[in-house]
Amino acid sequence: MKMTNRELVNNLNALNEVMFEEDKLPDDKKMFSGRAHLIMVRNIRAMMKEYNENYIKDLTEIRSKHYDSDEVDGEMKLTLKDGIEQKEADEALNTLLDLEIDVPITKILLEDVEKVPDIGTVEKLNFMVE
Repeated sequence: MKMTNRELVNNLNALNEVMFEEDKLPDDKKMFSGRAHLIMVRNIRAMMKEYNENYIKDLTEIRSKHYDSDEVDGEMKLTLKDGIEQKEADEALNTLLDLEIDVPITKILLEDVEKVPDIGTVEKLNFMVE
């Protein structure tokens, strides 16, 4: 499935949220069938593979080119390198986020989301519903 890196990050976060909420439910209250659950797990793996192997690598390169990093009180602080304008760094990041990629997403059926009581949850899964 074609998506941008920005969509990859958003879809991955949304799907992880859905799965986290699903995992907290007792078995008799689960929203998804075993089939749909398995497809969502596989889609998370596919998106994580793209995220880790490509997006993070490119993001690290952008950060090292445009920013100096320091650890302060256990937190990583980024500051622009001398001679680098914020606009240049933002453009590099936006170019990465807008890059179109192809992720092997398996679709779930519309029937798989019929038992979902929350429209917000359904909207989070919209990218992978047939």
